[in-house]
Amino acid sequence: MTPRAAISGPVTRVLLRPTLLKLLGVLTLIEAVFLAETFEGLMNEVLRYGGSFKGLAWLLALNAPEIAALALALAMLIALFFALSDARERGELIILAASGIGWQRVVGFALAISLLGGAAAWAISGQLVPRAHHAQRLAVTALQADHIRAQILGDAPRSALQGSGSLTFVTPDPDAAHPPLFVYQETGAGQWRAGLSPDWTIEGPDSKGRHALIMRSLSGYSGSLTETGPRADAIRTRAAEFSFAMDSILPAVDRARQAGESPVALLSPADPAPRAALLARALLVPLAALLALAALVAGRGLARFIALPLAVLIVMAVDVAGRAILPALPLPFVALAALAALAYLAPPLALLAHTGERLMIPERGAA
Repeated sequence: MTPRAAISGPVTRVLLRPTLLKLLGVLTLIEAVFLAETFEGLMNEVLRYGGSFKGLAWLLALNAPEIAALALALAMLIALFFALSDARERGELIILAASGIGWQRVVGFALAISLLGGAAAWAISGQLVPRAHHAQRLAVTALQADHIRAQILGDAPRSALQGSGSLTFVTPDPDAAHPPLFVYQETGAGQWRAGLSPDWTIEGPDSKGRHALIMRSLSGYSGSLTETGPRADAIRTRAAEFSFAMDSILPAVDRARQAGESPVALLSPADPAPRAALLARALLVPLAALLALAALVAGRGLARFIALPLAVLIVMAVDVAGRAILPALPLPFVALAALAALAYLAPPLALLAHTGERLMIPERGAA
């Protein structure tokens, strides 16, 4: 069987379209289920910071690559299983067998399409997912900053506590139309001052980008710790002004990529562990495809009904074990890839070598 025969010819014409349609359908279903699970948490976070539906949709979209990377192998397993099952029951595979096309061509088709899926899994996990994690962290930080800025500069702040350097601003009644403002400041070792203003505004920014907090009818206290004990003096003034930079209040946006946010280069020799984890995720897709074929030829009776769920469990177990074991093996990447490919693909291929002829026979004709 030549590589060209695996990706062209009658087997591809019979199986490619239904396999791709089912793959797309299963992937969409899994994405929808997992995004629905995360929807409530993301919606609460967006609403807490006064975000919009557009921001919520963007955060959901940034979760999609990670879900796709997890779901691609399972989607390949289910799609191939049902596409081949339908082709068997319609008699299309037995017609191909009668025309001299062996079951090896079906296995070759499954390997070809799943190797492409494995390459997609590598690209998604190694490139899209880290970028999505980075973009999501920046989006959440920007959402928090916009929320704080709107509270400070808006007419009715809703947050009871903000801070700028040594200054702490507290609104005792944040839900009021214009609540009073309490200010606390540490002015030195053991020294402080605090005041309450019922009439205050924020002006600016000035040419240097700084804002001014104007507090009218300010009353409060200044205090310190002395050798004889704490001391407090009353403060009353018509107006007081505090200058502050908005950047000192807003959360800092760290644009440097953190752990898990850097794309993994295929040929990077720096750290082999991330590439080994990607290798495990990529090889899971052709393993799932071969397990789909193995499930179809599992036999009769109870084995036929538990074959697909068992294949799903095997895929999930191998995913967890492979991503834990492969990065820990002290082998060059090429040797590791060869060993992993052998461990993943040899067992189902050996099974199909003994039972592959059953692929072409409809279930009702196997009796």
